[in-house]
Amino acid sequence: MCAPPGGKTSHIATLMKNSGVMFANDSNLKLCTAIIGNLHRLGVNNAVVTNLSGHDFCKTHPNGFDRILLDAPCSGTGVIWKDPSVKMSKDSQDIQRRHTLQRELILAALDALDAKSPTGGYLVYSTCSVLVEENEAVVQYALSKRDCKLVPTGLEIGIPGYTKFRDYRFHPSLELTRRYYPHVHNIDGFFVAKIKKLKNPKSEPKPKPEEKTAAEQQESNAEKTEKSPKFPKQQTKNGKSKKNKNGKK
Repeated sequence: MCAPPGGKTSHIATLMKNSGVMFANDSNLKLCTAIIGNLHRLGVNNAVVTNLSGHDFCKTHPNGFDRILLDAPCSGTGVIWKDPSVKMSKDSQDIQRRHTLQRELILAALDALDAKSPTGGYLVYSTCSVLVEENEAVVQYALSKRDCKLVPTGLEIGIPGYTKFRDYRFHPSLELTRRYYPHVHNIDGFFVAKIKKLKNPKSEPKPKPEEKTAAEQQESNAEKTEKSPKFPKQQTKNGKSKKNKNGKK
């Protein structure tokens, strides 16, 4: 998810030895075109490029993937050397908007994973941001909303993620995430978390169109009663009611 320009996609294809099937998705059609160009240039032939909204990916492919990499859109605070204007162009509202989007995407990614996959059920969440709001806070949200857990990333370098930061208090397992800083590791500022999905949600059978629950049937009967016209009784001279034109007294 959020695959452009395709660098991580091509690296994964190399690790897969151009076998199996891999999807590279983004909601921006122009950026998808860039992915296709890079994959052709690098000889990747096991990738399918899709142009879908990340929010809807779990609806089109529920529990459909072994592994997912979500390289989430972020503020880019870890790569300021590439774009120094980030220091002046981003404010708290920008960060909050990114934070909200990241929370939505990480839940969608987890819902698209298959927890029963014998070789998968893993989500890697990454950003090129060093802000807690875009990293640990997002992962903490996912842990509270879905049946999942953090697992070791398998990376030999990196600083453990925060479990405490200012007013934030995170689950102790956030130590399994990894942070990278330019002045420490001589690479771009980065954050990585590896999440294991533990269980697929049970899908509730949809009722047939003709079937109604007891509450719905009661409500339907009440509506029919309210809509039924009431005809006034007409009295004859001898005091007996007579039938109206509809045959009702």
